[in-house]
Amino acid sequence: MKRRTLYGFLLVIMACLLSYLYVKYEASIHELISGKIEELKEYRDRKRMHHDDDMIARIGIINTPCDWNKYKVIAHGGGGINGATLSNSLEGLNLAYENGTRLFDVDINYTSDSTMVLRHSWKDNTGQTDEPHFLSNDSKHKELGCYYCSLTFGENVLDSIKFVNHKVYNLYTPLTLIDFLGWMTEHPEAVMMPDFKGDIPSQLDWLLNVIERYDSLSTNRIKSRLVVRIREFSEFGEVVKLLNKEQIMLRKYDTRGTSYGKILDFCVKNGIHAVALTQKKADDEIIAEFENRNVRVYVGVVDYMSDYKYFVDKGATGIVSNFIFENQLN
Repeated sequence: MKRRTLYGFLLVIMACLLSYLYVKYEASIHELISGKIEELKEYRDRKRMHHDDDMIARIGIINTPCDWNKYKVIAHGGGGINGATLSNSLEGLNLAYENGTRLFDVDINYTSDSTMVLRHSWKDNTGQTDEPHFLSNDSKHKELGCYYCSLTFGENVLDSIKFVNHKVYNLYTPLTLIDFLGWMTEHPEAVMMPDFKGDIPSQLDWLLNVIERYDSLSTNRIKSRLVVRIREFSEFGEVVKLLNKEQIMLRKYDTRGTSYGKILDFCVKNGIHAVALTQKKADDEIIAEFENRNVRVYVGVVDYMSDYKYFVDKGATGIVSNFIFENQLN
């Protein structure tokens, strides 16, 4: 009886001790468990990406020419300026162009009165509304001096008049799609890479109608300087009806249900000269196999020169970047 009482007492003491330790170190315990779960997911994901490695040796080489992928930098959101990202502003475009960048990722969105404008998201805190814009707490952004990095709040869709009359981050000139096409005609080496937020083929069809009107009035043709990034293999068939295959890029940030082998095979079979991958997916020696078959790999988003060099060593060609310009890499 005494032994049972002693065991019961010890169990209570142990339970109290464990409860105390859990309460005291709860955050650390959760962080440890979350880290291990993330490591397991990463391990499984990496294995899945290599399921079709055996097919890579049988994949051919793209021999058709492509001009635009000689450039190494895609300006993210029109190019960063003074630490601000995703401004899609006139000043951001000019800064990147003056520093040799020629590939421009620009975000296309609709205002409340259905005008196409350059805006990443209506949830982004760009200071164009009455909402205050806040400082970024991200340590990496602080190192870059980036104080307005894609902070979000409730969606607030502006009409076109409010949009054009409110400076981005209270400093920079916002652009409608028409404004941007005018900028394209004045910068004959610039390549437009629109980032559509909805259905790509239908929005591309509408965009091409607008571009063709511009091209009928200018010698600096925009249509030939248009590169569309598809997200899924299934989008290729519709887009290639509207553009040459050399004007199509695969942006495979979401790789669920696919592998390096399938991505490379799709690009080579369809004559797609470039693919964009996340840093996590580009951190693999197999990326060199893409370059060997004339499929350029652009890694997004990269804002440190050391990271650029790291991925080039892995086999990548270029980057999607806010703050690195083409001239810096030449």
